[in-house]
Amino acid sequence: MNPTSLPEPPGGNGPSRHHGAPGSTVPPRARLVSPDLARGLMLLGIAIANITSTWLVPIGDEPDLAASAGGIADGGLLDRIAVVFGALFIHVRGIAMFSTLLGYGFGLLALSLWRRSYPLTAARGVLARRYGILAAFGAVHTVVFYYGDIMTFYGVTGVLLALLLPLRDRTLLIIAAVLQAIALLFIVPMIMFSSEFDMHGSLDFGSYGEYVATGGIILIGSLFMFPAEAAMVAPVIIVGFVAARKGVLTHPERHLRALWSAVGVAVAVIVLVGLPWGLSMAGWAPASWAPRLEGVNAVVGMFTGPGLVAAIALGSLPLQRKIDAARAAGNEHRPGFCVRALIALGRRSMTGYVLQSVLCVVFLASFGLHLVTPGSAAAGTATGLVVWLVTVVIAVALERLGLPGPLEWLHRRLAYGRTGLPRRWEPPVSRSTPAVDDREPGTPPEH
Repeated sequence: MNPTSLPEPPGGNGPSRHHGAPGSTVPPRARLVSPDLARGLMLLGIAIANITSTWLVPIGDEPDLAASAGGIADGGLLDRIAVVFGALFIHVRGIAMFSTLLGYGFGLLALSLWRRSYPLTAARGVLARRYGILAAFGAVHTVVFYYGDIMTFYGVTGVLLALLLPLRDRTLLIIAAVLQAIALLFIVPMIMFSSEFDMHGSLDFGSYGEYVATGGIILIGSLFMFPAEAAMVAPVIIVGFVAARKGVLTHPERHLRALWSAVGVAVAVIVLVGLPWGLSMAGWAPASWAPRLEGVNAVVGMFTGPGLVAAIALGSLPLQRKIDAARAAGNEHRPGFCVRALIALGRRSMTGYVLQSVLCVVFLASFGLHLVTPGSAAAGTATGLVVWLVTVVIAVALERLGLPGPLEWLHRRLAYGRTGLPRRWEPPVSRSTPAVDDREPGTPPEH
């Protein structure tokens, strides 16, 4: 691999020789619908998961097998149903999708830099700056709003992934497989044979100051936990990166076998891990399954990310075709309101994600208004839906005003500057380099 150039985009069979090539082999088209739809839906899962597993966790001395899923109050049927639903479709599902889409977005940005003729070093600089700023955003989010933040990890992972740009898809997938094997061979057995494995946490703090101090401690501790987290999460990020290189979501009709295979894996994990875990928490299966399957779901549940994203891509394929056909004819196809609302939120996913934490700090925290009593999975699920709907309304309002999400705008401004990325890469001009005299012979010098 030529160390001074980016790897070829999808379809390349060897080292890049472009250095000024016109662009990617993936044909341009209208903005993709499925990633934005997936992000919008993903934020619903994240809202419910975070609220039931942290913000509204049952507090007390009595053991509750469903504590990490929101709890079952007085043996209520609605709570039991909510617990099973959460185990199937919520817990680790949103974060798995988030991770897959992060890798896909990274790959799209890398392809964009390739089309702009960025050399490898310059491209790495752009990516390191963008994802380093994301890590900084996550650090602030961790301390100020929510100690369960994932953006810090994503940012650090993005910086490291920039180092892997020259590697071929096969090599990247081998790295992902090795990391996943480490998680399966070491982390899962540790969980399975631990007599007291507890993954849920409580946000029961006496004051906001105490909460911020705890967030700072957790931020420092997360640095030491990075290797284990990378083994669990990085594989699907790498899969998303490779998928972007291959144009899997850009042209899903060309990758139906891969997409349906990913869906099959997701369904298998949901049925074989999520269902027995949910039934156990609900009291409809042996209680001894719950703590161990919770930990197994934390690792194996990441397999659902690519499959859920694939399912949305397949489901939105007819809509994408209508949008592309209208664009080719010089027209515009407007989806229904609900789809447009999901897309609006998906385009502002960072703002929506952080806004969830802000709403929870104000309305749910023990040091805030504390409007909802912890201990009910059904109440926690309903609260997550309401919080998510608030972010949808705000995203729709911003869309109608033609405004980006404030965090997306700030992130882009800090990463790319006021003028953004240039359409074509230009080598920096050294001050020590003498200016080139391109005047016609005989032209008098300018004063």
